[in-house]
Amino acid sequence: MVDESILDRINAHPFDKMRGDLNSITVQDIFWEEVAANDLIENIKYARKILGPRKGAKGKVFENVDFGGVRFLKLTFTDCFFINCRFIGTQFSQVEFHECHFHNCNMWKSVFDDVYVHVNAFSKCLNNLKHANIGVHLFCLTSDKKLKNFARVYLNIEVVHNFSHWVYRA
Repeated sequence: MVDESILDRINAHPFDKMRGDLNSITVQDIFWEEVAANDLIENIKYARKILGPRKGAKGKVFENVDFGGVRFLKLTFTDCFFINCRFIGTQFSQVEFHECHFHNCNMWKSVFDDVYVHVNAFSKCLNNLKHANIGVHLFCLTSDKKLKNFARVYLNIEVVHNFSHWVYRA
């Protein structure tokens, strides 16, 4: 069950509009200190080229965080929410997302390489009517063999279902 406060946060954001001034973090250790100290990590621009390798995060909410152009390397995220985050041009290499959810996140031009994620993690990522182009990009990513997932048959059924929503509702 999703906490009501998380639902309120999700519904409060327009797509791909970073809210307010972002605190630029240029040192990876400072970013991980922020993650360790808080359940809510918000209003940050991660301004390094690489994030990882590290253990990752568990039970965190990342809100209004700009990860654009960053390479996520050898990280594991468990039970995390990404709300109104920007992943434009982000590369995910050897990354695992367990029970994570992406809401109102811009994944345009992101790249997955050896990534574990359930495709439902992206089901609330986009507005089907407004962002079909990004949906098609996500379809291509999530149907790619570079994802380490569960049974290919289930993956393909779910991906095609999401793809049809992105394409035919646009």
